[in-house]
Amino acid sequence: MERLVFYVAPPPKEEVLFSLQGIVEEESSFLQMPVLAEELIVFHVPPCPTHGESQILIKLRRSQEIVSVPFSEFLEKGCRINLRYDAAGVLRLGEVGSRMWAECVFRSEAGVAMKGYLSPNIQTIIGSEWVDCLYGEIEKEPIPAGSVFLELAEAHWLGLDLVQKRYGTSSRCHWIEIRSEKKRLEEGELLTLGVHGDAIARIIAVNQGLLEWEGWEKDLYVRFSMRLTGEVAWRGKELWSQVRIRSRQQMRGFFEKQPLVLHVGDWVLKQQGMWRVLHKKGEREAFLRGDLWGELFVLERIDRRNRQYVAQGTLFHASRTVEMAIEGQK
Repeated sequence: MERLVFYVAPPPKEEVLFSLQGIVEEESSFLQMPVLAEELIVFHVPPCPTHGESQILIKLRRSQEIVSVPFSEFLEKGCRINLRYDAAGVLRLGEVGSRMWAECVFRSEAGVAMKGYLSPNIQTIIGSEWVDCLYGEIEKEPIPAGSVFLELAEAHWLGLDLVQKRYGTSSRCHWIEIRSEKKRLEEGELLTLGVHGDAIARIIAVNQGLLEWEGWEKDLYVRFSMRLTGEVAWRGKELWSQVRIRSRQQMRGFFEKQPLVLHVGDWVLKQQGMWRVLHKKGEREAFLRGDLWGELFVLERIDRRNRQYVAQGTLFHASRTVEMAIEGQK
């Protein structure tokens, strides 16, 4: 069985085992060994669908700065994180050659191991003990300023596409309104963002009335939620009048004072105040795609009850996110 051997750093001229709370005095200033388990948090980020490799993200808790390393590279040799304290005592990323740094290596599928180093002078390197660190749970946090995900997070979730669910090919399509433009997205479908298309996002779940998202933008990985825009206020109405049904296949009557003859399976669309049956080839597909909009009624069946014919269908609000059952009888 092959073993993984990690070469963290060449043997220093002098290495002193140091506690995590140690302080090294150099002239009149102090270098303080950071408590890595408290200062750093490590995430194993799922692979970007367009790049195909997961990432190890190491985040400084207080400064919110992030180091990103491809998982294959991290698995092979780990990574070095240069560190420094700012004037306020906040641990931040340092420059190459910093006198304080941390080594981070793969430990198991559940986490990593970290070790801190201080170098008060050229001859001396002080190292802390190795500390195991489990992967942190990726949480929803404020999206950084300037990110393309800000605009998406402020978009409107209109709801589940009920027409697509009932008559289309997917039961998990949602309508999103971004900058007054409606987009239909299936859960898991990739949405390209940014001027150059260098960011992508996708819906990962619907959870307790929230639409859950994840997104990738260069070294940034985010998760955020979108609330359902206020429910559509829509009450039932008298859709049919003077209904005449003579068989299980056909009915006639007035749709909001407009005379129509319908057959079972017909789709009737209301646009500009007028109802019309979608007879032309491709019109139903165009409606499912979102190229046509308006209230939609679908005559689904005609049954015979107690010696009378009863027509049944479904009326969909123009938003496609609200539906109601409609019945009419002779």
